[in-house]
Amino acid sequence: ADTTYANAYITHVLKNCDAYNDLENMIWMSIFNINPLNLSENILKERATLIDNISGRNSPMEFDNKLNEITNPLYKLKMLYGNNYDNKLNIVKCVGECLKNNISPSEISKILKIIYPDLYCYISVPFLKDEFTTKYVNNYIFAKLKSELTPELIQLNEKFSEHNMLWKYPSRTEVIDNNKNADLTYVIDGLGLEWCGLINSIFERNPIATNIKDYSLSINMGRANIPTITTSNKISGDYMYNELDRYYHSANYTYPNNIVDEIDIINNILEKIFSKIGRHSTILITADHGATRFSGYPSKRIVPPKNSVIKKNGRFAQSIEKPDESNEYIIHEYNNEYYAISKTHKIFE
Repeated sequence: ADTTYANAYITHVLKNCDAYNDLENMIWMSIFNINPLNLSENILKERATLIDNISGRNSPMEFDNKLNEITNPLYKLKMLYGNNYDNKLNIVKCVGECLKNNISPSEISKILKIIYPDLYCYISVPFLKDEFTTKYVNNYIFAKLKSELTPELIQLNEKFSEHNMLWKYPSRTEVIDNNKNADLTYVIDGLGLEWCGLINSIFERNPIATNIKDYSLSINMGRANIPTITTSNKISGDYMYNELDRYYHSANYTYPNNIVDEIDIINNILEKIFSKIGRHSTILITADHGATRFSGYPSKRIVPPKNSVIKKNGRFAQSIEKPDESNEYIIHEYNNEYYAISKTHKIFE
């Protein structure tokens, strides 16, 4: 009757007999014998439990070959299970294909909750400051999963630019000043708003949080200080984590590994932070800036202002003279210099 013990006992016995490999193959392959229309969430959960308890390795080659024959991305997604790194990569690619085939995010989410819970949490963005912000963050995540600058994100970005919506958000400095009562401050270099769903999940499943009935977790949005360079966004804290930003700038930043790796990095950092909650009543987790996956993707470039110097691979232009006004960029004065900063994903020539 004790299922956990029974599974553990069966695993122990089978690992010591010649039939163990055959059993692993059977667990992976048997799903192909089920009518796709009958692949319910309960069946996927049962299969996930079996794989977790008995099959700790990669899926067998026979399974991978069979999987490659499937053309329907949603059906293919149901075949997968993220019990290791390679399988998670396949899931990310398959989710991207599902989104490209206009399969609804809600349909995808139901499956991800079973086969890759952390990815499910990543795309489960809570309601943010307003409908536009929530929609923008969702579409940014979907574009990242597709690994393409989508028409939807371009349209939202243009609206954001046209209405100068950047200024409706408080600066990151203002947000921190309003939370000075924190006992400890943790700075995660490069932590953008896209991670709020995963952060919520990591906190809620943390042993400390599950044992505390009276607690709250709030998300306060702020924009990076303009210009978004290190000197104008320096921030001090009790602990500083720069693994995420280092990864953004590394040569290993390629799709689909970037999604899986970033999730793992966030998990590792947040687990360290939340393990300290029991000793402190209030903690603040903040960042100096986020990240923009699609900077420079549009082929059209912005003509830089006269006598300006291009910085950060075209993200902005710097000059000692005030640039001419333009719909393509905002002008910001900082330390007696002027910065022309792109308002969209375009970069300067």
